[in-house]
Formats: sequence, structure tokens, C-alpha cells
Amino acid sequence: MNFLLFFSFFLTALFLKQKRIVLLSLYFSIFITGFVLLMPINLYFFTKNKFALSTSNFSTKNIIFPYKNTKSSTTFEYLQNGNLNFYSPVENDFFWSSGDGKLPCVNKNQIQYFNYYYKVKPQMRTTDLKDGFYSKSTSKE
Repeated sequence: MNFLLFFSFFLTALFLKQKRIVLLSLYFSIFITGFVLLMPINLYFFTKNKFALSTSNFSTKNIIFPYKNTKSSTTFEYLQNGNLNFYSPVENDFFWSSGDGKLPCVNKNQIQYFNYYYKVKPQMRTTDLKDGFYSKSTSKE
């Protein structure tokens, strides 16, 4: 990959010796970047994934408050597994996604998967979330 990048940039530098061509390509790339950031683009021709069909565009209200962390809108259920109290999405399309739930937030299917295949379950180190988690072995249970 590094070889390809190096020689593609090298060949581009050989062909773009004139300052005018370099400036025109710079302005064109700035225009394209600005267009993608500010205009909504329909990505239906590129993908059929419902979460990737629309782009998140820049707006002035997002200078202070950023966009949501996810494009999925789901409800969450409050569950307990050992000393771990967590929020799990009720319905989601991806095994690894958890959406914008309150922390700690994890898909209950992930916890069941790790318990079944690896014989571990996540547990809180203390009652405070900032102290983190550890993997408790469930092979003896």
C-alpha cells in the first residue's frame, strides 16, 4: 500500500509541474469537499444499506451541539447481569451496535455470545462506572 501511494503521488507530481494546474486542482478539490459537506447527497446508487443512504451535512447548529452518535432510533431496556446494570437496544440490525443509549450500553446478544462461546461476562470493578470493567469467568457456574 505504501508503495502504491508513494508512486501515485510521485507520478502526480511529475505531471503537475505547472503552478496553474496545481492551483486549479486545489480549488476543484476544495469545491468538491465543500459541496459534499453542505449539500445532501442521495447514496442510493452506491449502497442499499438504510443507515448509509443519507449523509450528515454540516450546519451552524452543529458547531456547539454535534449530530447524534447514530442514525438508528431504538428504545432501550434496562437489564442486569451479575453486578452489571446496563441498557440494551430492544431492536437493532447489527450485533455490535448499541445506539445512543445511556451508559453502560451494550447489546444483550453480545453478552450472551461471550458467555456461551468464551465463558466470560463483563462485570463492574466497583459501583462507580469510571473504574471500568473486568471479565469474570463463568466456566465454573
